[in-house]
Amino acid sequence: MAKTAFLDTGPLVSFIDKREYHHTWIKSVFSEIDASLKTNTAVITEAFFLLKRSNRGEEGLMKMINSGFLDIQDPFSSNQRFVLDVMNKYNDVPCAFADANLLAMFENDKKSVIISTDSDFLIYRDSQGKKLNLISPYLK
Repeated sequence: MAKTAFLDTGPLVSFIDKREYHHTWIKSVFSEIDASLKTNTAVITEAFFLLKRSNRGEEGLMKMINSGFLDIQDPFSSNQRFVLDVMNKYNDVPCAFADANLLAMFENDKKSVIISTDSDFLIYRDSQGKKLNLISPYLK
């Protein structure tokens, strides 16, 4: 198993909000994974926005952040060209800013894994055109 797992918005929101479709799936993933969890500021921004509609969702995310459960990074500042190029390359998918930042993080640590409920990650490739190391409910 990878030493590092990069967490997308969907699994983060699903873990906090029990009403989310993938809540049980992500709880199972977290119980089995033995990796440090990292994400980026764009994912956190998306998660706060989506959790506004959830009862105490924002509070749950704040607790998760304060507990040190996640290492939150800002890959855009050092990977600006890569992030924007990826967004442009996959503009027909489309590739969200948070997704492109996760791809930049993965590009810098290809032994890592991305955890996502977003099927777009099945389409995205690394800079050599290879499939990503992915944990997804769409992969059996």
